[in-house]
Amino acid sequence: MGHVSHVMQRYVRRRVSGYSLIELLVVLVIVVVLLALLLASLKAARERAREVVCAATLRQIGMAALLYVEESKGWLVGSPNTSGNGARPGFAAGDYTDTVNPQHYPALHIFDWASPLLPKMGIKPPADTKDRYRAAVEGAMQCPSNLRLTGPVDFPAMKKVVPDNVLAPSYATSRFFLYVSEANRTGSTRGTLWWWERCIPGYYLPRMDRLRRPASKVMLADAHVVSKTQGQIANANWGFASQGAWRCDEKDPGPVVYRGTFLREEIWRHRGAINILAYDGHVEKQRESRDQDGLERFSALGTDARMATWWFPSGTNTKDLPSRRASSEPAMVVP
Repeated sequence: MGHVSHVMQRYVRRRVSGYSLIELLVVLVIVVVLLALLLASLKAARERAREVVCAATLRQIGMAALLYVEESKGWLVGSPNTSGNGARPGFAAGDYTDTVNPQHYPALHIFDWASPLLPKMGIKPPADTKDRYRAAVEGAMQCPSNLRLTGPVDFPAMKKVVPDNVLAPSYATSRFFLYVSEANRTGSTRGTLWWWERCIPGYYLPRMDRLRRPASKVMLADAHVVSKTQGQIANANWGFASQGAWRCDEKDPGPVVYRGTFLREEIWRHRGAINILAYDGHVEKQRESRDQDGLERFSALGTDARMATWWFPSGTNTKDLPSRRASSEPAMVVP
């Protein structure tokens, strides 16, 4: 009995004297796995926080946009026929970047919804055009998940507007809500209802009272980059407006690319979803419409964030879209 006890004591002393290499490796693997899980959890938590901040930012912008609508007697902000002229309808307007004429607010470009909303968000618009562009895309107008810088600006008029190393616009409005129908044109110069598209239904004007189903129409949404040529990111010219997330993967676009998969990778910045501000003022999160195998789901009218009703006025006939020949979507009349 005493011999057995002596053997056990030697065994215990040998065990407590240190760990084997295998035991150390097991512990190390467990620690690494736990750290990886913790980091993934922290990353997801940070992104959830950014989503919340983004949604709150959109709500604030939406309140400012509705104030603009009220003060402008129903006209929507951001249209080439309204604030994109630097004027409300009926006002004379000079060049888009004019800072001299006191009769109108100098627009950054033809889809400028951001500049007119700065005062309504407690921000004094800088007199310098480049400073105003920065104010319109950073700070109160920025999604915290958007870190994309504008790329080379090769358009002479825009070089006067866009500063170097400025963030790309975080949000874009669907530009088809900002056109008029051909039947509703009143002229061909700035200050008149002159920016039109054939696909826009005859009843439509960029006015709140012409919107049908405003709860399912996009005022603003997380924006994707815009490219005039493949490989060149140039958000400056059209970055405040887009066709949104409606489009499917396009047919072979050739050397000139305006949209496409490679440009939209960052639009789904909120864990495979985007935040959408509707014209009734509410914000919601919409998914990318892909199934478990990563394949795109698509129906005649689209699904989730790709539903056509989000991005076009009711009655729009998509067969008349100016870029339809580059798309693979079926023609439809938008509900």
